[in-house]
Amino acid sequence: MAVAPFAPARPATAANGDRDQAQACLVEVLSQLLRRLVVTLPSEVKGVARVTPEQFSVLDRLLDGGPVSMKELAAARGVALNTATSLVDRLVAAGLVERRGDPDDRRVVRVAVTERGRVLVERLRTAREAVMRRMFDDLGDEEIDRVLAAMPALTRLAGL
Repeated sequence: MAVAPFAPARPATAANGDRDQAQACLVEVLSQLLRRLVVTLPSEVKGVARVTPEQFSVLDRLLDGGPVSMKELAAARGVALNTATSLVDRLVAAGLVERRGDPDDRRVVRVAVTERGRVLVERLRTAREAVMRRMFDDLGDEEIDRVLAAMPALTRLAGL
């Protein structure tokens, strides 16, 4: 599917009856942007462990929210407990997270980010921000204004 220009002469919108076309364009453009970020990011961060986007998401969540139980992690990721366990196993092997007992319930295992994991997340966040800043540097003032106008909707979609 060819991507429509950022500012077509007559943008596809729900108001002019082209909601499906507008959504298809948004999906394509945002997917390409995410792919560009995922592909560019590893080359930006030298000398750190390689992590998948899913692993980074877990590390990012643990750094911001603190330790969680395996059950909570699986629910937050929308995956089965054994899938979350496999993901955590790989992060433990890389020294990025650790399993801890729960002080209130010995049956519960909590997952926490290690110091190495914290450093990695902070470096990846910094690199991600630098990549995005360079992307925005390529936009003109009018294009930046259009992106800013979309911020309320994007913020809502991001769950912020």
